[in-house]
Amino acid sequence: MTAKRLILSLMTFAMVFLVGADLASSWGKPQFASRLGLYENDLRLHTSEWQGSNAPQLARQVNQGKPREEALTAYQKIRDRAGKTFSQELSQIDKLRRSAEADRVLVADQTDRQVAKRNEQIEELTKSIDKQQVAIDELDLRIGILQAVQGNLTQAQQTWEPMLSKTNVIGKTAQSLSALWQDPPQPGDEAILKRGLDSWFRYAALAQNYTVTQQPNQLASLNEQEQAIAQSSVIKLGLTGGISIVSLVTGIGVLIFVIAQRALKGTDSILGGISEIRWDVKWDWEIVWQVLILGFFFMGQVLLPVMLGSVQSALGFTSATMTERSRAAWILLSYLGLAGGGIAVLYGSIKSHLPLDKNWFQFDPQAKWVRWGLGGYFAAFPMVVGISLLNQQIWQGQGGSNPILSIAAQNHDPIALGLIFFTAAIAAPIFEETLFRGFLLPSLTRYMPTWGAILLSGFIFAIVHLSLSEVLPLMALAIVLGFVYTKTQNLMASMLLHSLWNSGTLVALFLLGGSS
Repeated sequence: MTAKRLILSLMTFAMVFLVGADLASSWGKPQFASRLGLYENDLRLHTSEWQGSNAPQLARQVNQGKPREEALTAYQKIRDRAGKTFSQELSQIDKLRRSAEADRVLVADQTDRQVAKRNEQIEELTKSIDKQQVAIDELDLRIGILQAVQGNLTQAQQTWEPMLSKTNVIGKTAQSLSALWQDPPQPGDEAILKRGLDSWFRYAALAQNYTVTQQPNQLASLNEQEQAIAQSSVIKLGLTGGISIVSLVTGIGVLIFVIAQRALKGTDSILGGISEIRWDVKWDWEIVWQVLILGFFFMGQVLLPVMLGSVQSALGFTSATMTERSRAAWILLSYLGLAGGGIAVLYGSIKSHLPLDKNWFQFDPQAKWVRWGLGGYFAAFPMVVGISLLNQQIWQGQGGSNPILSIAAQNHDPIALGLIFFTAAIAAPIFEETLFRGFLLPSLTRYMPTWGAILLSGFIFAIVHLSLSEVLPLMALAIVLGFVYTKTQNLMASMLLHSLWNSGTLVALFLLGGSS
């Protein structure tokens, strides 16, 4: 074995360990789809407050349903899942502490490194548990309000009771809510209610407070504000629902068309002829291995985090102290660093084989790339949605998700949103399509059939996103991306599809996430 292969082998083992650890850590993390569901329920709660004969059909349909009961059910499901994760982490940290105590008794000469490693694990779990507890308390605040407005005062008081002794904002909020919905009701702390609650839940608590304190003017002003929010919520629900329905119906139509054409025309159809499409690959598997390990995994998992961590330490700031805008800018700079390093490794690995045939890394604006990109997007939509629904049943809301989704949904700064959009809808499609479709997929055709190359490159693409729950949906998307690129041999087509997909996800996040 050469020195180069030995180094690559050692790095591969390290990368497998790191990626495996990230995937394993996503096991107990919630899917972001669960939070999106809560955002949608919050919008429906707002919409249900639109009163009067001028309420549109969508608002009347929401009112005819049971938005509060449905929201309570959704929140309780999320609460149950969070409780299970919390219990698992408590059990895990208890085992670590008991193991540490046993080691101190049995092995007096354990090394400082062993002690430090275990202490670090305990510290990380403790922080995670603290965050979980805060999340559970915030869910319980909302669940209690939903129970109270439906007349289940005893259940609401039982939900808030564990938080009443706490001295933080959550505890004070629970105390005010408990006072507002006790018998007889007592005034709550208006400032605390505004600080501790958001969305429709703040409205419900303040409305109850103004009713108890007999402040009709403030109650009228609050209701007027809620009517305006209800109108904007109807628009958001209409847009997100309308886009989804149009994409789903169009996508089903596209799939029916291409399947029927395949049955009628065989290899002359859109779906046919894949096996005959090949690339002239001048390099061997070692170059492919090198580009993946050095240009993507090592760059993204080791080198870039170390470099960025050093920059953070030198500048004296942490993620917790960053503003929305600076966090979005940091995400963009981090991704540009990954993309730049990855492209540099790719170029350095294949430059001795240049020039390549014209179907390599082709950007052809004259070809029908827009038609293929749009068609691929619509075809992928029902496939990914269907697999995602099945996936949620398999993972029961767990399995983690891309952290940028949470940041995007909670962002309200226009410049920050623009930076996130540029990262996800422009930078990511350019780099990832160049690497996974432009380089990896064609390179694999030297060793396997073209469909096999599409599947394997799609699987790797899904794995590197480091979330167990996203592997199947992302692989379905990657298969469509690989098919579109193979048929067109034009990166502009797959980049457009990729950009449309990420853009659609972000638009839904911006609309639904703005409800909180």
